[in-house]
Amino acid sequence: MNSIATTSSTRTTALAEQVIANLGLLLVGIYMGGVVCFVLAPSVTHLDAHAYISFWQAENHDYGRVMPILLLTCLATVVASAAMGARHGRRVWIFELGAATLIGAAILVTVTRMEPLNHQANSWDPDNPPADWETIRSHWLAWHDLRTAFAVAAFTSLLIARTALDTPRRIR
Repeated sequence: MNSIATTSSTRTTALAEQVIANLGLLLVGIYMGGVVCFVLAPSVTHLDAHAYISFWQAENHDYGRVMPILLLTCLATVVASAAMGARHGRRVWIFELGAATLIGAAILVTVTRMEPLNHQANSWDPDNPPADWETIRSHWLAWHDLRTAFAVAAFTSLLIARTALDTPRRIR
């Protein structure tokens, strides 16, 4: 009877690990898609001041509500997956820990570099933009490119970790 309970517990733990790992991969993929999409839409950088500021303020309103929840949930699930992944071998653990670190770096860039610029842009009047609005936009775009690189690298790292889980143990 005791071995049945142990087997059931082991299966439940394995299922929980799979759900958390796949949820982390899904959430990081959603985040990555959102930030990559902006990089793939360079036409936004060709808008005049009024159109760009109006667009930026609308985006900041939506993203400001969604991104903190998404990023923190990404970080929590990937950290949990890394903690559980340690028992699956060093390679899985390293790639999951790497992904968590990269998501942490994206959060750091967002909070310390991009959010101050977002708050500044939210105060602008689209009909009377500041003289340096294009410079500020360029700084924001450069930080966004770095954040996007972190997101792509984190997603790639999680894909490698998932692949390593499906690889026979002797190869890991």
